[in-house]
Amino acid sequence: MNQTWKGTYDASIDMWFSTYPDKTTQANGAEIMIWLSHPNALAGGSEMGVDGTDWYLNEWITSGHGVSWPVIIFTHTTQISSVKGLWLNPFFRIAESHGWLKSSWYWTEIAAGFELWRGGRGLSVSYFSVDS
Repeated sequence: MNQTWKGTYDASIDMWFSTYPDKTTQANGAEIMIWLSHPNALAGGSEMGVDGTDWYLNEWITSGHGVSWPVIIFTHTTQISSVKGLWLNPFFRIAESHGWLKSSWYWTEIAAGFELWRGGRGLSVSYFSVDS
């Protein structure tokens, strides 16, 4: 991810899970976000190691389109702009161990990008690839 480190945003990988395979409607299972960076945004939570790297873990319930679901956010404890070979299963297993994600649910979407809160000029994703 190309970042200016100006403004307030998060640079993340966002994954959606649903109890049904339909990708055209709002997912109703869980949302897992992996924040690589979060300039000028507060981050914290329970600190834990995931696959040899330190992350903060937060979870809350959100809703939209008549559906509620848990949002599980893993925030890298230091600001980074890229990952290579990031193994996602450890993140899924942690969410499952808390009861926030079920192994029987469908993984319906994955995206990489930014949530902009203030500013954001010059941000871009230069490469994103997933092997599942």
